[in-house]
Amino acid sequence: MSRFRDSLRRAFGLFGLLVLALLPNKLTLEAQLSFDILGPVVDNERKSWDLQRQRYVLDWKSQCYNWQLQYRESNYRDTEEREYRFVLALRNIGTFLDLHDRF
Repeated sequence: MSRFRDSLRRAFGLFGLLVLALLPNKLTLEAQLSFDILGPVVDNERKSWDLQRQRYVLDWKSQCYNWQLQYRESNYRDTEEREYRFVLALRNIGTFLDLHDRF
């Protein structure tokens, strides 16, 4: 039971979102960052401001289609994951192409 309680330690997080309209109503760049303010305990010391998740999206919107390039990385409890994605969507139809790779 104590191991279960240790895994439920209190976490205090901070989430940030930045959206830049590079070309208004056409091209946007989005960045999302999530931090664990307290961070994990490493060698009996608490590591503060641990970056847990980050996601970047470049989005192009057109009259009849839009595409996105995405990069996502998460690092949670010694588990790292990276994902690259290209999405092509057609208006009034939906997602036409979704290519992604995960590391």
